[in-house]
Amino acid sequence: MSNELVQVKTYHVEGDGITLYFLGDDPAALELTYNDAQGERKFSGKEISQQETPIGLMVSVMMEAIPDLRTVVLSLALPTANRPADMRSVMLKTFAVRTTNHTTIAGPDIIEGATQTYEVFVLDGNAW
Repeated sequence: MSNELVQVKTYHVEGDGITLYFLGDDPAALELTYNDAQGERKFSGKEISQQETPIGLMVSVMMEAIPDLRTVVLSLALPTANRPADMRSVMLKTFAVRTTNHTTIAGPDIIEGATQTYEVFVLDGNAW
């Protein structure tokens, strides 16, 4: 029996009304697919930003940008995971955060309350 482990690069997770598929095999050709009740959106290449954090890789995309009103960014936490070479995938739990940045042409000082609001999605899925 082999103890060889393979680091996963592809994630398929869903929960709280959304489905996310991230393909990270090739750093030069990243892909993220987002699906919810309004339909599917695909992001690739420079539309996707990545940042290593203490909690894992954070992958983010700009979902919406309306000047003088808001920007909406979706960030998906991807834990480092290894699968046994003889297994197709491993199960995992993670989360995504949709951050709305409230903006005005006059700057953040005139916004009453929080300038960022968050919606958190609890996600389950597989990685391979």
